[in-house]
Amino acid sequence: MAVNVWCNYHGWQDSLFPDSYDKLGYFALSPTLSKKVWFGDKKDIDAEINRILGIKDDKFSFGQTLYHYIPFFCNALLFADTKYTMLIEEYMTCIDYKIPLARSLDETPVFKSRFFGIIRQELIHCQKLKMDQNG
Repeated sequence: MAVNVWCNYHGWQDSLFPDSYDKLGYFALSPTLSKKVWFGDKKDIDAEINRILGIKDDKFSFGQTLYHYIPFFCNALLFADTKYTMLIEEYMTCIDYKIPLARSLDETPVFKSRFFGIIRQELIHCQKLKMDQNG
């Protein structure tokens, strides 16, 4: 979800790596191991993602870290998911038009509340990076 927020905000990076799991089977640089690694299936991609997320860095969000590391070893489009895009659009609609997520807190779906929190935090980091880059 977090990488979807970053890619939707900053744009999906161009990549020469395959954009679907069934086309995997290549060597690429592992940013965590600093060497070329075979990425043959989803498990290999997931293992690299888990190593990246294991890097403790308080300066960057998970989404920001993934957004910058993913292009080294796979295509970010592997993580593109229409349900996440729809949640991001729903979040933006709620924020822009001040529409509540539900009639009451008791009626608020827990998963949406959780995802909206992730979206909000990642958007804050996206905006901060953009402001830092613009001086």
